[in-house]
Amino acid sequence: MTDALSAEQAVTALLTAMRTCRRDLERFVVDGIWLGYDWPGDVMGFGNLDVGSGDDPARFEVCQEFRMVFEAAEVRTNDLYVKVCLEPTAEACRVESVIEAHLAVPMGRCGEGTHVLHRHVSAGLTLPQALDVLPDHLDRLYRYDGWTTDLGLRRP
Repeated sequence: MTDALSAEQAVTALLTAMRTCRRDLERFVVDGIWLGYDWPGDVMGFGNLDVGSGDDPARFEVCQEFRMVFEAAEVRTNDLYVKVCLEPTAEACRVESVIEAHLAVPMGRCGEGTHVLHRHVSAGLTLPQALDVLPDHLDRLYRYDGWTTDLGLRRP
């Protein structure tokens, strides 16, 4: 899809791509990650499609989140985010895929704090090019498994 799109075609292509991205990412996260590893603490999963708010630039972000809850003297949580973001502008589009951990309790090689375990960025794209690279970003998330070692996760 490298030709220019009409406004109607662009809206349809963008919405369809983001819906497909959300469905595929959710399926991967549930089947490949949530059910594929032993998780510490009580685990909850959330998914969303965010389009930005306030003065932020428009963006479409598909995110799947795991929240691990640890109860000790106080409740502490670890959050794992697997996300793909498409930021369209009049000048160019940007696509980013990220696996990020926000840890209150150390896991594996990662201490407390925020850890970017995987990031891939494609910038300076037209909208058709951005829509074309979305599947590549998903594939890179699916194939990269170094983050599971970093977090000390094991298969059941």
